[in-house]
Amino acid sequence: MNYGDYGCFDYPSECAELNGFRLGEVVYDEFGDIGIILALYKDGDVRTDSNGMMCVENIKKCPENTANEEMKRRSPIRPCYSYNKYVELCLNKYSKP
Repeated sequence: MNYGDYGCFDYPSECAELNGFRLGEVVYDEFGDIGIILALYKDGDVRTDSNGMMCVENIKKCPENTANEEMKRRSPIRPCYSYNKYVELCLNKYSKP
């Protein structure tokens, strides 16, 4: 999935995976809403498209069938945004050498 399509902005991410969660994964956020992970930070924070920033400890895995059904209902915000460009921007430009 091109998760960059679902964010309003280019959110920098410090890592591609954190505590078993991956960029672009569909999850239940801390309020119980379904969201897409747009950025992960080494301090334990995540940014979702549903309710913004929250602690990774407060999100839960979304069952695959639920995630697939949710994605069928969603429309990309930026449908022409390139996945490769997004990953390069987030993981290379903003990471410290």
